[in-house]
Amino acid sequence: MKARARREAMDRDQMIIDLQLPSYDVVLAVHKIVDADLATTFAAARDLDFLTVRTPLLDTAMWLRGLPDRLRHRTAPPLAKLTLADGAGLPGWLSLGVRQDNELAFGAVGRFWQANIEWRDVPLAEFRDFREGNETVSRSPLPDQALDRSPPIG
Repeated sequence: MKARARREAMDRDQMIIDLQLPSYDVVLAVHKIVDADLATTFAAARDLDFLTVRTPLLDTAMWLRGLPDRLRHRTAPPLAKLTLADGAGLPGWLSLGVRQDNELAFGAVGRFWQANIEWRDVPLAEFRDFREGNETVSRSPLPDQALDRSPPIG
């Protein structure tokens, strides 16, 4: 009963991502049900170090993306850590808002299609309505309405 009431309350409130992205060209929604309570799921998403995420495809794509800069001897120093808890931590990226144990949204502005991404720092107050030249805006919510599997109280 508790999980149903929480989901219904979330449905009544507009998500941060919907406030920051009232219209869009493309959307992809992926849901993953995990056997953990909301607080644990939220903390895991917030504290995930994206630099530890490894797959053969992702590693190959990132290696290829950096190849032109490596050939020109223009490599940036590696980051020690990259988590959402640190407020995004990269140029162009920023936190769009947090609802503790419920929603964490982040976004970025830049030219993502280039081998060397040109990031653009945009203040949160301007992020929602940002439109300029060939810049692309990316927005992502995390976690996306995790299922609360904690035992009912009472």
